[in-house]
Parts: sequence; structure tokens; C-alpha cells
Amino acid sequence: MPKFIRSKPDLDFLQDLFLLPSATQKEYACENSYELLYLSKEVISGNHFIAQFRC
Repeated sequence: MPKFIRSKPDLDFLQDLFLLPSATQKEYACENSYELLYLSKEVISGNHFIAQFRC
């Protein structure tokens, strides 16, 4: 079961990430020291996001 976290990441990072294909997103997040990945635009609200899958 994936672990879910709430955090306040850098918004530029999020915008860049959304432009990448999903396979590349994981590598990009890992390179940028984000421990968990899989961002969903639908859940961004109040400076929070949900991520899943460990790098």
C-alpha cells in the first residue's frame, strides 16, 4: 500500500513536474529530493498536495 503524505512543495517544482510524462516524473522528483511521488492536480488545495510511491 502506498504511503501518502501532505506537504508544501515548491510550486515551480510542481508546475515543472506536471509537464513531464509520468515515467519521467518519478525520476525528476527523486533527483529533486522528493521522497514520495505521484502528484495529482485535483488534490492541490490550501498549499497541500498528496504524493505516493517512494523513490
